[in-house]
Amino acid sequence: MPFALMGEELLGIGVLEVARSKGWSFVNASLLSALIFGLLHVIAYWNGDIISTVLHVLLLQAVARLIFNFIYLKTGRSIIGSWTIHLLVDGIGFYLYVLTQ
Repeated sequence: MPFALMGEELLGIGVLEVARSKGWSFVNASLLSALIFGLLHVIAYWNGDIISTVLHVLLLQAVARLIFNFIYLKTGRSIIGSWTIHLLVDGIGFYLYVLTQ
């Protein structure tokens, strides 16, 4: 799981930084990063209905990406900061899932 989440961080922050290098503001670049990050989760969260699946990934994964991007910025552009929080969030979710099974 840690390696997969680092890949997600590299992708999300990569999109953010490429957009910023093209002159986009942090807010707009972060929104683009979140949109792409969320939409890449459609297959993983597919429930048979495109509208509810897209709403799900945009409301959960995209919003999470916005938070991770903010943490990345606040930790001095450290991918370790956003990766650590991403790992904690997913780890807590996985732990809660295991507890309910």
